[in-house]
Amino acid sequence: MNKFNEIIEYAISLEEEAMAFYEDMGSRTNKTETQKVFHDMFNMEKGHKHQLEQVLKNHQLRQGKQLVADPDLRLSDYMVSVDESKKEYSYQESLIIGMKRENAAMMLYQKLSEEMSDPELKEIFSFLAAEERKHKTYFETRLEDQM
Repeated sequence: MNKFNEIIEYAISLEEEAMAFYEDMGSRTNKTETQKVFHDMFNMEKGHKHQLEQVLKNHQLRQGKQLVADPDLRLSDYMVSVDESKKEYSYQESLIIGMKRENAAMMLYQKLSEEMSDPELKEIFSFLAAEERKHKTYFETRLEDQM
């Protein structure tokens, strides 16, 4: 049970890090459209954190939660990274940054799922990978609309 708690606490810390990142990114721009994207992502990550806290409390994923695979447009595979130290970003740069981060989170959760022998942890990380794929798709579809 200690190992389970440690892993879930680690996942919570990743969600907190993502929340802080999106909050920071949203504060770097005066553009309403860009602020909305980062605000939406902050709230999605906050929701994941809450879900993980419930997993930690109840030691199980919420019953009846379905894993739904979003289509992976794979746009992040073909985009050049954006310098994240800039003070201001264009809308397109903001989408690329978010897409790249969500892709990295998705890959991490997929890898963790593959490495877990505990079926519950495997399911939790599969669920989180699917959620991160949704986030990635959120950015990809907005970027595709810009092209």
